[in-house]
Amino acid sequence: MTEVPTSGNEPHHVGITGPSAEVLGAGGLLSVLKQQPEWYFFSLSDPTKPTLVTSSDPPLGGCADDLRPYEDGFLATEMCSPAGGAPGRVAKFNSSLMLVGEFPMDPPAGLNPHGITIDPSRQRMVTSDFIVPSTTLAPSTAPTFRSTFRVWDLANMSIIYTGDLCRNASGIIDARLLRNSGVVILSSGQGVLYGVDILEPTHPVAFTAGGTFHEMFAPFANGTRLLVTLINDSLVQLYDSSDPWHLHLLQEYQMPPGSSPHFVSISPDERMAFVSTYFLDEGSKGLVHFKGSRMVYLFDLAPDGCSFAPNPAVPTIDFKSAVSELTGNWGCGSWRPHGGVFKQGSHSGPTA
Repeated sequence: MTEVPTSGNEPHHVGITGPSAEVLGAGGLLSVLKQQPEWYFFSLSDPTKPTLVTSSDPPLGGCADDLRPYEDGFLATEMCSPAGGAPGRVAKFNSSLMLVGEFPMDPPAGLNPHGITIDPSRQRMVTSDFIVPSTTLAPSTAPTFRSTFRVWDLANMSIIYTGDLCRNASGIIDARLLRNSGVVILSSGQGVLYGVDILEPTHPVAFTAGGTFHEMFAPFANGTRLLVTLINDSLVQLYDSSDPWHLHLLQEYQMPPGSSPHFVSISPDERMAFVSTYFLDEGSKGLVHFKGSRMVYLFDLAPDGCSFAPNPAVPTIDFKSAVSELTGNWGCGSWRPHGGVFKQGSHSGPTA
């Protein structure tokens, strides 16, 4: 499932939320430039025809990014202030898709959260600061990357610890909990992954990993496997994370150079994986030009979780041509599959 196209916007990550997984949330990354709503919500009662339910434009944050289900609603990162700078916020929505609030109440100056992961059993959340969005746009000459991660107390939505990876990180784009291990994996932007104990986060453990810029993670439900994308190397990696402090590389899949894989997700039955090969191209407005191949790759996952391979029926979907042929292009210009999720049917396999 692709992100919703909106005029003048750059739709960002999507996620399914709600007790029956019938609601799709999509963030409009560049809404801050067009004064459009930051978040859009769709009904998935018919997953082949999502219908817009409502939208939301939280007043304190901008550059809507990642979201995770929480209780009957979800928590979502807003990477910047309404002007594109700092601080950003984490927005909380309830089961009626209404904005509950933006947190923390008194945010630190350098808060620019991108990744988010939630541990309800320990009443903790971790967000990862990535970049100051306004510094990627003209007249800026260089982006400002962040090297900090935040541990939150979920009960009062407050930051209780800030960790700084200092010179060992150039933008921490993702943070994902490995099931009930209490270990959160962080990307660093420098070919190193980090493990953090969510209850004792003061001493992150570094894992030297192949590649240069790790992007997004997709952990298996039992926490023993982890799929990772690497944008600069055009790689997808599969790790054995059975021991969360000693990740072991099981397999790499090499895409064509310049593919720029970004988002990765796994179907609820863990039979398939989805990888999109588009990050962001700001054109003449900015400094980021990772347009990638604008493809979606579909992989079959082995039952033992030790390998993956292109789906033999539909290994790829080319969003530069296939979508235009199916829809008549809708007059929306370029299609850029940045994020995606699976909607699991009760009578069939997953639908991406």
